Amino acid sequence: MEYNYDFEFKLRKYRCFVQNGGQRVMNDKSFSSPVLISLGAMGLRLVSSAWEALECLKNQWPQQDGVEYRRATRMCRDALEGWMPPAKARQAFVIAAQRAGVLIGKPTLK
Repeated sequence: MEYNYDFEFKLRKYRCFVQNGGQRVMNDKSFSSPVLISLGAMGLRLVSSAWEALECLKNQWPQQDGVEYRRATRMCRDALEGWMPPAKARQAFVIAAQRAGVLIGKPTLK
């Protein structure tokens, strides 16, 4: 699977990419339960891993500023690197989604 996102080059410096038959794949970290968000015209999105959360934050987030946004981005990267449990990254993502007004449903900070 090849990722063609603008921020891929930033993530390459992290060891979360592993070689698999000459192809780069992500060593993703799944969340215990997915987070449902609404991205306006882009519709609903179910985010179920640290990689998906980071991709969403970098490419689809309505406001890419603020403490919660930066914290969620950093914690998702740290989870992918193995420095932090995915549950902490999920919690930061939920808080950022709540602050940005895109969280659907009741926040569950598992």
